[in-house]
Amino acid sequence: MRKVDVNKLSRPGFHRLERKLYLRCYQGGSKAYVHRHRNYWILIGDFRKIDIDDAEAINDAILTALARGYDVDTIRSKIARREKLETLWDAEKEIKIEEPVVAEDRILFSRVATEWFNKNKSSWSRDKTVSQMWRMIEVYCFPYLGNMPVEDISTSDVIKCLAPIWLKKPETADRLMSKLKRIFEYAQSRKYCVFNPAVFSVDFELPRRAKTPRKDTARIDYVRAAHFWNEFNTKADPRSLSVQAAKVLMLLCKTPMQVAQMNWMNLDLTNARWMIGSFSETELELNMYTPIPSLALSILKDLKMETGNEPFVFYKQNKRSDTITEASIRHAIQNIWGKGLTPFGWLGTFKTWSHSTGYPQSLLEVYFHQSAFLNLSITERQEMYRQSRVMLNHWQDYLMGDAKVTERARL
Repeated sequence: MRKVDVNKLSRPGFHRLERKLYLRCYQGGSKAYVHRHRNYWILIGDFRKIDIDDAEAINDAILTALARGYDVDTIRSKIARREKLETLWDAEKEIKIEEPVVAEDRILFSRVATEWFNKNKSSWSRDKTVSQMWRMIEVYCFPYLGNMPVEDISTSDVIKCLAPIWLKKPETADRLMSKLKRIFEYAQSRKYCVFNPAVFSVDFELPRRAKTPRKDTARIDYVRAAHFWNEFNTKADPRSLSVQAAKVLMLLCKTPMQVAQMNWMNLDLTNARWMIGSFSETELELNMYTPIPSLALSILKDLKMETGNEPFVFYKQNKRSDTITEASIRHAIQNIWGKGLTPFGWLGTFKTWSHSTGYPQSLLEVYFHQSAFLNLSITERQEMYRQSRVMLNHWQDYLMGDAKVTERARL
């Protein structure tokens, strides 16, 4: 029998209901069911939209999925799309690549790769991804390694497999190397081999690649940022969610992926803050919050009326259970400014501005990198949050034309 009446719970924080299942109460009064897995929280659903019995059923399914080896991101994606987790292991019964016969009791690489693929394919989100993954292994690995006993494969054999495409197809080579590492990790776990031949220093074993400039960092000088902000607000279509996402990105200066995947459950509009990253139950108020300046807050409050019933703030028009893409935010910006500016370029513009106005590098490190934030003490986290709010308010004022470039930050 359930010991807790969930309707009576309102104190902000996490309230344990049963094994790994919690009710999370927010400052603004909203509630959500969440599952705790180690240092991660998996959102099950809004308290208003699902009842406790459904939450418990989903919680049980999450436990089963984790026990079967599915990762947290895969589980979150399924729940966000309102798909049953059981479809993950049901899919394992579908397309099955026949495992090759083992000759003379020696485990061949082709068998290990097939076992690893069949075990993991259900965690890949699209059928196209699954087919591309297997095609890559077939084309680039099997001619060199397929008929070799996995215990006999050396680093030089792996290099022979990668060398033909290392310079010609660098992205494919990098993906292939990553998959080879995982295949041999699987082989080690099954006692098929002792060491992982795919772990080595590429600087010493493979040709050095020429450095290519990133294509996504085109930026503008920060002295033109206010002009662009004004032009974007004047010309961009305010009805487009991609345009609204671009505005939020410009004000909060977070990555396009973080903004595209923003969900309502992690937004505390009452206290004007956005929770990013993994959550801590014991330090609830000290999770990685991003302060929301007044203009971004106004945008989000308006959007709440439009998209508040969906899990994501910025969703695809033809599929509301899915988020907009990073590319759509980039296109929204470049429709006004051309290819001379990208979302990552805007972040570079913000960083240059922050340095010029006297904000310390340590603040930017913490603002952009959760790992740096987690290394701080409780007192330091509180202080960095306060400084971040000052910095973002200053940036907003600068874009609005209310702050001079030469003004020093008062922290």
